[in-house]
Amino acid sequence: MSEVDRQDALVVSALGSVGVSCSSIYDLVNSDRTYPAAVPVLLGLLPIVSNPRIKEGIVRALADRSARGQAEVPLLQMFRQLPPGESADGLRWVIGNSLSYLDVGKVADELIAIASDSQYGMSRQMIVSALGKIDDARAFDVLVGLLNDRSVTGHAIQALRRLGDIRAIPFIKPYAQGKDGFLRRLAQSALRSLEKRLQKA
Repeated sequence: MSEVDRQDALVVSALGSVGVSCSSIYDLVNSDRTYPAAVPVLLGLLPIVSNPRIKEGIVRALADRSARGQAEVPLLQMFRQLPPGESADGLRWVIGNSLSYLDVGKVADELIAIASDSQYGMSRQMIVSALGKIDDARAFDVLVGLLNDRSVTGHAIQALRRLGDIRAIPFIKPYAQGKDGFLRRLAQSALRSLEKRLQKA
């Protein structure tokens, strides 16, 4: 049995002990059901499992509404503790993605700090995106500042659109006329949404 299979079997066995039946951690990742009994088990396994694929599967499985209020702090701790390197950056991105499904308001301070830290580069893209869900006055200023950071510009535009603050319009406009087609489309879509709000104001 390979190491990945051995660790996946460990996870499957632990989940089975609390009545959550699956043949692989990725059964949960790809499931539409919620699994509250699995969350404490997954959080307990998070620091134990070492295989990158299985660890990523656990992180992805925690992107579940039943993990809200429980998984935010452990995931952020893992994000901070991962060593430098491309493989760790990939897992950081996945952690950010899972966090975006959870109670981001609960960890607003930490998300703002990570989003503002350029050392994390592209791996913080989904955390930047999650700032659009935070009811915190600081989020707007941080996102406007991140528009100039090419590694997260698109996610900052999307987050500003989600915030719905019409003050973002003049900051987004230059990207709606830029040479980068992807950013141009994102910016144009964001402006349409924000300008509708402006008309209703």
